[in-house]
Amino acid sequence: MLYADLKMLQGVSAVCSLLPDQVLKHEIAELGFPAFDAAFEEFVSAGPAGHAVEVFTGNLEKITVTLKLLGQAPELFKAFLKKGLWTFSGVVVNHDTGEKTPYKVMARGSIGKIAPEARSNKGLHHHDYEFKGVTEIQVIEDGKEIYRWSRKGGVRIHGGQIDAADTAILG
Repeated sequence: MLYADLKMLQGVSAVCSLLPDQVLKHEIAELGFPAFDAAFEEFVSAGPAGHAVEVFTGNLEKITVTLKLLGQAPELFKAFLKKGLWTFSGVVVNHDTGEKTPYKVMARGSIGKIAPEARSNKGLHHHDYEFKGVTEIQVIEDGKEIYRWSRKGGVRIHGGQIDAADTAILG
């Protein structure tokens, strides 16, 4: 049986092309990397033909990135509803070997939601941010591209263009 090493993401920072002098590092409480979710529809044939089948529609669900920051970051309002290139960098630590490797997610999108949490005297105050309208995303681990999608360039997984045949047919 093949066992994979346990790897954990630690130490995350964020920078944006719209705010070149601002580096978010110590303020980041949580970072929600995007889910890569293919769209499927259920197909049920007429008559007693057996189980229903899920069929890939050829589309991917929208991509969002979420961020929870400790306290307020009023400078991020400058980037609200403005499309920018966000770079989220982290360190992946291999729990079994102790090896540390870089992990990076780059997303072109806009801060589309800023939501302060209700304030109480029992804990720290956070703000939630959601990046919407993502038109490009790239995931790189240890210098190797894992996933890349852009509205104009299609999808690449581990460097292979998965929709190359469609692109060749459609032009």
